[in-house]
Amino acid sequence: MNLNKTFIPLIVSIFILFITLYSFNKPRNSRDCDYAKSYGDDAYTYFKKSYNSSKLYDAQYYAKRGMNAASDAEDEASDSDCDCENAEMAASDAYSYGRKAYNSNNISDAQYYARKAMSSASDISDEADYCDDSK
Repeated sequence: MNLNKTFIPLIVSIFILFITLYSFNKPRNSRDCDYAKSYGDDAYTYFKKSYNSSKLYDAQYYAKRGMNAASDAEDEASDSDCDCENAEMAASDAYSYGRKAYNSNNISDAQYYARKAMSSASDISDEADYCDDSK
């Protein structure tokens, strides 16, 4: 009887230790695209401000800020933690449209490209969400 009193707690302790060690060594099956989504949201906000601007200087200013955020989103989407090719491509598209808005010579062209950049920036978050959920 005395053997059972010490043997059972020992077996339970070993089992708990095994489960604990296994959980820390478990391979990573999920992606973390939170930074890509955050920068994508920032890019969307800046491109929206660019689109809603009534002066070319302001539209270009916000387009430049959106370009920076889109570039950061692209870097984060390609990072090994996220590794989301579709979010990376959307960020690249947002950056390209933002650059066209920034380089525009009139407000209507800047707004046109800022609207396209907004759409692509919105896709960054959508694609990153999809990658987060897919693994």
